[in-house]
Order: sequence, then C-alpha cells, then structure tokens
Amino acid sequence: MSKRSTEYHLGHLYIRDIEQDRGIGTIIMRRLLNRAQSEGVAVTLDVMKNNRAQNFYERLRFKAVGASEYKIEMRWQAKI
Repeated sequence: MSKRSTEYHLGHLYIRDIEQDRGIGTIIMRRLLNRAQSEGVAVTLDVMKNNRAQNFYERLRFKAVGASEYKIEMRWQAKI
C-alpha cells in the first residue's frame, strides 16, 4: 500500500487459498477503509479481469473507474 496526497493505493492483497473465505481479507480491507475514511481520502487498486476478487471489492463499495486489456481500475471514495 502506498499513500498519495489524496488517496491510498493498494498494490497487492494476497490471501492463501486455504485461508480464503474466512473473513481475513474483509478485516484487512475494513481497517484500511476506516483509516482512509478518517483521513477523508480515497482508496484505489487494480484487479485482474475475471478475478473473483472483483466481486469482493464491489461488496466493499469499490467502483470500476477504468480498464485496460487485463485489469480493472477500482476506486473507493470516503464519505464526506
């Protein structure tokens, strides 16, 4: 994760297959989103097309804001 002046950018979030579907990713992301909310900044990330993680991020209110041949750019905006 890197912080830019108006946003955090999540470079990678990997959860081992045997650890998935246990809420670990949700806990990590909620901590990040709570921090971003308290600072009033956005969170951005890229997810590979056809990756089930896209649904995970959409459940957390990330919106697709762009796409390339292989990736979807997503953004979560802090509520003001």
